[in-house]
Amino acid sequence: MKYCFIFCLFFSIPVLAQEQAIGFWQSHLSYNLALGVSTNGTDVFAATEIAPYAYHTKDGSFETFSKVSGLHDVQTTHTAYDATSDCFIFAYANGNLDFYKDDYFFSIPDIKLKTITGSKTINRLYANNGWLYVATDFGLVLIDIKNREVKNTYTLIAASQTLSIKDVCVHQSNIYVCTNAGIYKANKNNPFLQSMNNWSLIAATNASTCITSNGQDLFWSKKDSLFKIIQDTSSFKFKLDKPITYLASTPSNLVLCTFSDTLGQGSFIKYSTNLQRLDSIRMAKPVQAVAMLNGSWMIADAYEGLKYVTSSGSILSLRFDCPTTFTAFNILADNAKLIVAHGGYDDKFGPMNSPAGISFRNEPFKWKNYTAWSYPFFSDTVRDFLCLAKDPIDATLYAGTYYNGMWSFKSDGSATAFKQNSFLSESATEPGHYNVTGLAFDSYGNLWMNQFGSTKELICKKRNNSVYKFQIPNATRPIPYAAAGLIIDDYNQKWYYAPRGGGVIVYNDNNTIENANDDNYVQLLSGKGAGNLPSNQVNCLAKDQSGAIWIGTDNGIGIVNCPRNVIARTCEAEIRIVQYDQFASYLFSGQNITAIAVDGANRKWVGSNNGVWLISEDATKIIQRFTADNSPLPSNTINTISIDSKTGDVYFGTELGLVSFKSTATEGLETYNDVLVYPNPISSSSFSGTIAIKGLLENADVRFTDINGQLVYKGTRCNGFKIDNQSVDAAKNKSYYFKNHKIW
Repeated sequence: MKYCFIFCLFFSIPVLAQEQAIGFWQSHLSYNLALGVSTNGTDVFAATEIAPYAYHTKDGSFETFSKVSGLHDVQTTHTAYDATSDCFIFAYANGNLDFYKDDYFFSIPDIKLKTITGSKTINRLYANNGWLYVATDFGLVLIDIKNREVKNTYTLIAASQTLSIKDVCVHQSNIYVCTNAGIYKANKNNPFLQSMNNWSLIAATNASTCITSNGQDLFWSKKDSLFKIIQDTSSFKFKLDKPITYLASTPSNLVLCTFSDTLGQGSFIKYSTNLQRLDSIRMAKPVQAVAMLNGSWMIADAYEGLKYVTSSGSILSLRFDCPTTFTAFNILADNAKLIVAHGGYDDKFGPMNSPAGISFRNEPFKWKNYTAWSYPFFSDTVRDFLCLAKDPIDATLYAGTYYNGMWSFKSDGSATAFKQNSFLSESATEPGHYNVTGLAFDSYGNLWMNQFGSTKELICKKRNNSVYKFQIPNATRPIPYAAAGLIIDDYNQKWYYAPRGGGVIVYNDNNTIENANDDNYVQLLSGKGAGNLPSNQVNCLAKDQSGAIWIGTDNGIGIVNCPRNVIARTCEAEIRIVQYDQFASYLFSGQNITAIAVDGANRKWVGSNNGVWLISEDATKIIQRFTADNSPLPSNTINTISIDSKTGDVYFGTELGLVSFKSTATEGLETYNDVLVYPNPISSSSFSGTIAIKGLLENADVRFTDINGQLVYKGTRCNGFKIDNQSVDAAKNKSYYFKNHKIW
């Protein structure tokens, strides 16, 4: 592959097409995981794992919100609406609260800032007649919405333990709370509710979860069972097949949201107030419901966003065109197309049990999502897609999962599962599980894969569908047969790491896949003579354009510059000493490196738990540094980085969402087709932005002339162009023309 990045500063030129400007950030967040819903009857707000959004029923439009819009935090978890004050309220994962009224957000951060021992998690918001009741793990917080102040905090204690408040409602003149010790009641007008003596235990249980009142009837739930309270006496009503996650009621209806982790599905069930079942609709994961007009309901689904259910039982999905979920564990970016794997594993290499599947974007803003609950080829148990590889010959996509084997997807939408009764081997330590944790194609178009936990952890599926399996008998690893993160170097050697401290394994099949007798392998560990890695805890691998292998660990980066000689033990990793600012140290020493990607100029994008760095080809210079504080990165915890070499877009998958950055490096072409210079148009006054040129050959001779043909600048280097190191006034110079010497 040939690469070059060329960009020019400070002049106005005619262009062939328009693209996003260099340095432009774009979010690819998911608004489909609705954790809460509230409404004033016409406007509906959903709380999502990133930020809230609104659905306006009058015109069917959506409206998103962010810190730019005035939000004071990220990661909304709950929402409520108070009709008395005409105010929407949003809770955040860190305890912060935002109040939205008249297109303005104001914050009450008291819970966020409160110093306590233990959890400050908000479990529910309940608004009633100008008051907000906040159910938390440390007690019940009462807020005067109109005056924007916390009036009281009630800490309930039983058996010397602070009770966690799971839900709250006002029924007639009393406050009822669900706690981890049972249902408690107190008069809402009692000024001494800080004292436990003023609370009465109605039902003793350690598993109450939800409570609701319609003014006449009072219901509560315990796991999968429903109860009704009449005159302070609780009576059992019925039991369902799934746990109840939410209760809501109107004068004519009681609705239940249910969900089972085991089944991976839930239901929205509607009853009359005398508990006659009227409707039951299967949903992915309904977590909250609010009544709309004419007997309809709006449901927040934690997997599929907002659902609108009419009084007759018809259902309408109100979904954004976006990825299934905010998590992005692995990304494949190519020619403006994007594929995102939404699975993952934790720091102990245990599965995350995510059913969110894979998201495909084949054109801008057009997403197609394949999930365990919506894709007909998947069963409800398909979880944790981890790794991706596209066949370079027929474009078939292969995707590996934790526990559920591998899937292939054709361009016609068909899919094939590889699990039991396939060439895959089950885990030796967890029978019945088929873990595919690394995928890569070699230069012959053969598919190689890692199988974590299998005695034969390296597999090759050749183009003729013959399969060969390879065993690494003497590698010492904390987890037996641990293998993940496969890449292939310029000599067709297979590199992968052994999670949880097993270093790196390099396998050479001697270009005779069918004959394992002439194969060799080596294990690279920390310490001179053993591989010289910065640490045995390896998180990622990358091959740069010179063929060097970059190894990211929990203690910086090691570089193998002579991979051809590593099997013979005549080459080890270099732990490069670099000087950034006034300090010299080993490359990213002390940093937990989680992702490395190489761009078209052989520069390295490095992800960590502390954001992102762009460093020069030889790692001697920091070119750019991005964090959640100085950029639109949703989080400093980077899961993966992928670069679209055709467009220059760099995609960052973080623990809180996916974003991209328009960089300056794209793939150099073999022949000239469309040379693109952008952005355009630009201001006729002085312009001081960045103009990019795309579609050149590697090391193309680039020349700029003014409108009279006078040469202004020429160069061939892959770096920035600047005329006389100063801005050029487009109003005086009119325009400059890009000229490529290899065409003219």
